[in-house]
Amino acid sequence: MSTLYDKLGGATAIDLAVEKFYEKVLADERVQHFLLIQTCLNRSSTKNFL
Repeated sequence: MSTLYDKLGGATAIDLAVEKFYEKVLADERVQHFLLIQTCLNRSSTKNFL
């Protein structure tokens, strides 16, 4: 039985999803401040969390 992580494509897919998420959020002035004010939140920790 494969895990959800494997079904989603593993590390490669998670890395791509996180990069696209940050790209889109940081480009949107309406929501970018949510990530800009949280200095402890970064791409690496988000990928590790997921």
